[in-house]
Amino acid sequence: MMTKWVHIRALPQQVSQRKGGLEVPPHVPAWGSMVAAGRERLLDGWWVSTMPRMAILLLVMRINLVGERLWDLLDPRLRGGGVT
Repeated sequence: MMTKWVHIRALPQQVSQRKGGLEVPPHVPAWGSMVAAGRERLLDGWWVSTMPRMAILLLVMRINLVGERLWDLLDPRLRGGGVT
């Protein structure tokens, strides 16, 4: 459960660090850099920003689903079948 939150919180931190001057080097591909670069071309190249955002959304949803599945498998209260 904890690793799920670590991964989910890491993505917005990358975007916010770019705003604060602590960005990833330009030669390193990163979704946060792609989203930031796409802001300047929103009208004529909307896909530059939209596709990395969709990838981030799908990744976060997938991490959430995996975390929920692990929670269901490992929660001892759900194994017994009855409420204790």
